[in-house]
Amino acid sequence: MKTEKQILDEFCAEIRSECVPDGVFQTLERVIQAERGTIGIIRFRRVALRAAASVAVLLGLFYGISALTGSERSNPWKVAGISTNRLHKPIVRNRRVITLKADEADLHVAVLDKASGGMLWKSSFPVTSNSIGADKKRVFAWSGEALVAMDAKTGAELWRYETDTIFKSLERNLAVIGNTVCWTEAGRIHAVNTGSGQLAWERKTGAGKLSAPVGNRNSLYAVTKGRLLAFDRKTGEPKWEHKFQTRGIRLFDPLVECDKNGVYVAQRGFFGKATLARIDSSSGETKWNREIHGTLQSLSVKGNIYVKTDKLEVFDGTSGNPLWTAPAYGCAPPTAADGRVYVVEGRGSQKIRALDVKTGHPLWTKQLADSCNGLIVSGDMAFLNGHDGVLYALEVDNRG
Repeated sequence: MKTEKQILDEFCAEIRSECVPDGVFQTLERVIQAERGTIGIIRFRRVALRAAASVAVLLGLFYGISALTGSERSNPWKVAGISTNRLHKPIVRNRRVITLKADEADLHVAVLDKASGGMLWKSSFPVTSNSIGADKKRVFAWSGEALVAMDAKTGAELWRYETDTIFKSLERNLAVIGNTVCWTEAGRIHAVNTGSGQLAWERKTGAGKLSAPVGNRNSLYAVTKGRLLAFDRKTGEPKWEHKFQTRGIRLFDPLVECDKNGVYVAQRGFFGKATLARIDSSSGETKWNREIHGTLQSLSVKGNIYVKTDKLEVFDGTSGNPLWTAPAYGCAPPTAADGRVYVVEGRGSQKIRALDVKTGHPLWTKQLADSCNGLIVSGDMAFLNGHDGVLYALEVDNRG
């Protein structure tokens, strides 16, 4: 008759072939000793080891999660196989991180646990665009010609909105604004109710190309050549149209962002010049307009206005007055959150720098990943898609 040690050794050899870490067995040994006498020791070891092996393999091997400990606690986890498309960024809702994971030749929506990086669910269908969206209850993605809503907790399909055009090449980000999920295509703006999946409204603009929509509580905005268009968020009725003062032909699409105070438009011109303007959200009138020197790369709004050129320039949103500038290398847009501005360098550099939001003074620098995506900050954690197809988690608590 085999001894307990022989049985344990056999199971260890069996499970070790599936790359389960030694720590699993050490933990089980302590549990087994504590439970001795509750059930048969041999039966308990069989059940416990098989269960632990299943969990460890699922989390560690199948989903490609690397948990870090000790001196690496500032980078708590990372997940490989993420879409490297420049338009794809992780979305954080509640305690979930929503991303796109490559499965051979297909992409699937993958929802991860925010704290551990563990896979919560994966979409049952491949998605056909890097454009995804989410609110607190639902996740939205394209599947062929249909926009699909899934339950954020379980991944169960809730509804499909079939379109009359082929969206396989669609690369514009979905925008979840209020209780609608919106997108632009062929000069039209579409808004679908997030709860029912029914078309809320559709508006033809007469423009050949529209920017991805942005919006606030009352309005939705999109930019076309030389014009900023405003629509009622609930009905789609046009509210106003703002014509830009343009000189000659503009080869670059303007950047547009908004907050509760107004709409901000940055336009790239020739010879390293650009303009930044604040447009009144109610009337469409220009509140201020200023020239920016440098090649325009990105526009971000978070209380203040953050413009990325060959440096980072920060402006007061109300007055347009400059507040501070700081070096900002690379290709990624800045992210402002909780009293800090985070700058991802990219273009061969793995550095992330944290700056004081009021002064621009450097607070700390960390090595994480080479990326042209901005950092996504949620509470004391941040997330970044790297050029290497890895989604990185980073702790960004007050200690830096």
